[in-house]
Amino acid sequence: MPVTLPVLLLTIILPKPSIFWHQTVDAEGKHHHFLCVTQEEYAGSWFYLYKGSDLEPIAEKKALPSQSKVMFAVHAFAPGEQFCCSYEIQEAGKAIYSPLSSPANITEDHYPKPFIAVSPGNELFVGQDWIIRCWAPSPGVNFVLYQSREFRMEITPRGDSSVAEFFLNNVTMADAGRYTCYYHSTTEPVIWSNASDAAQLTVIEASKVPSYQEVLVDSAGRYRVNCSVPSSPGGWFYLYQGKQLIAETKVWQDRTEASFNLTEEALNTTQGELMCQYGAYPLNHTEVWTEASHTESTDFTTANSLQLGLGVSVLLLALFFIVDACWTEVQEEN
Repeated sequence: MPVTLPVLLLTIILPKPSIFWHQTVDAEGKHHHFLCVTQEEYAGSWFYLYKGSDLEPIAEKKALPSQSKVMFAVHAFAPGEQFCCSYEIQEAGKAIYSPLSSPANITEDHYPKPFIAVSPGNELFVGQDWIIRCWAPSPGVNFVLYQSREFRMEITPRGDSSVAEFFLNNVTMADAGRYTCYYHSTTEPVIWSNASDAAQLTVIEASKVPSYQEVLVDSAGRYRVNCSVPSSPGGWFYLYQGKQLIAETKVWQDRTEASFNLTEEALNTTQGELMCQYGAYPLNHTEVWTEASHTESTDFTTANSLQLGLGVSVLLLALFFIVDACWTEVQEEN
């Protein structure tokens, strides 16, 4: 007798997308856009933009195969009119639609622009980490970060904080560019701020990391530490012992190498590693430092012992000649 098995119906529930209003201004005037974003696993989906309570989308666009977001341009809207978006995936030949995003609207009212700061600075080598901090005048807002006109990420500060930190870890050449941040209210009507001042990130190829070369002793008995960078438009080299700056020197525009002349006493105080670092500008609180090239500091104990022994020998020899001269004079008198 055939047995009938129950059929288990699986319902796929997609996460709700996010929608952001973005305004740009150029010579032709203001341009309004809505960015619709979902999770990365739904890259290449079709996205739909809705206006007000309309059930039919006013625009649709397919995301690139590697992206899970699209930008919709909006040319006509009424004051306070709200927009939302959704996206669609294909599962077993059937279309599955996500829930609608929370509504967003276009408004001419703006909050003041946020403050922006970066750490450790505006120049990084490939593989370093970059932090962008944005401040709003008051809490209760969400922050959004853009690279040029591309959405990067959104952050909701914890508790009553009005500060957001955006972490760009292990930067690559693709991360170079102009960054701005915005904030918007978390309650309706959604009101956006003006754009922050721009923070420019320059990413330098890893092959240009300065290197610690060697410790030399010149003819005058001075110790010289050489550092080099493959190509540089001029700048400054800094020599560190651990985290302490012990010397600095300027690199002229046609040079890629710098030498530090150090006293024996300065080298004797170095315990651990010497680090050579390069910066395009003089040292200040916003300057960016490279991933330091490292070398174990040279052990000068043997050299110092030899020099001390040589000094003692010379002193004893001089004392011998003095004693000998005195003894000879006494003998002649007798």
